[in-house]
Amino acid sequence: MAAEGEEKKVLQKSYSFDNVSFSQVDLHEVDIKHVGSIQKAMTALSAEMANDMATFTADDMAKTVKEAGPRSLIQSGAMDTLKKLLADAKTKQNAHTVLASLATTCSTIAEPLIVPLIPELLKDCAHKKAEIRTTAEGAIRDICENICPWACRSVLRMLYEGVKETKWQIKVVACKTIGSIAAKSPEAFARCLPEAMPVVSEAMWDTKADVKNAAADAMKQCCEAVSNRDIKPFVPALINAIQNPEEVSETVHKLSSTVFVQSVDSPALAITVPILLRGCQEKKTEIKRKVAVIVDNMSKLIDDHKEAKPFLPSLMPEIERLAKEMSDPEARTVCAKALKTLGNIKQAIDEQESAKAMPPDVCLAAL
Repeated sequence: MAAEGEEKKVLQKSYSFDNVSFSQVDLHEVDIKHVGSIQKAMTALSAEMANDMATFTADDMAKTVKEAGPRSLIQSGAMDTLKKLLADAKTKQNAHTVLASLATTCSTIAEPLIVPLIPELLKDCAHKKAEIRTTAEGAIRDICENICPWACRSVLRMLYEGVKETKWQIKVVACKTIGSIAAKSPEAFARCLPEAMPVVSEAMWDTKADVKNAAADAMKQCCEAVSNRDIKPFVPALINAIQNPEEVSETVHKLSSTVFVQSVDSPALAITVPILLRGCQEKKTEIKRKVAVIVDNMSKLIDDHKEAKPFLPSLMPEIERLAKEMSDPEARTVCAKALKTLGNIKQAIDEQESAKAMPPDVCLAAL
């Protein structure tokens, strides 16, 4: 209550929503001229034509789509026609050209409609005809260069499946594209590192040299997306340890001599935990002890406990095993200390999640 005589403060009229009308979503039909133009272009592209003519037609159609809006692709039946073109070997290149034009001209406007076609494009990257492989890879590149950075997770999951394919050409393109997304949008990609690291790491051990090289390049670009200044200097050593297991002990030694001062987040953990897990398998007690020291030091710098959640199921059992199995009492004590720190993080996460799951009436009663 305001004191007697004190001026009462009220929200100014201009800041309220009184007398303000909100326009409804525009659900008007697409201009019939635009629909006809798109249909005419897709009809022309349904037949075999020279690459330069296909590009001209596709670019012209993409400009129409940009002006008319993405709904024009549905209303004109262009998306259905496009899927048919992709299914026919004679018109695959035309379909790739259309997708590339839509991506570069319309950018995120057409993204919801063309991104789901990436798996089909990946399959075409292993086609027996070189020209089809080239246009398919180009379409994937154009789509991924023009997506909204914060929507990259759904695209990356399609690429992860591509890395797991049996045909090496698909694996190479998928790895290259993952790397290009990491380089183009490092901040957004960094949040996807916990999912990306295992997939790319496995590809680095592929039997095909082309896949191994593409995965190694992608891994470098993935790790460079990490912003943690304490970890960045060790990125080359971490990548080398993934490729060469005999270097794990040396990498653990380097990490243990580092004084971590910056807050540790999920991306930083994504590139260090795989090496720490390998360090847990080393024979020397000294290396295992250093792993526990690193885990304890990094865990204490995790401000948001949820950042560590993806790594606890794999890391905690290993540290617990070391705390029980190592013969050196002092090393077991260090491991037990690290395990306790991880346990505190897990407890904090569990408490947060249980609080979120609490029924509203219980929450109100607690107030």
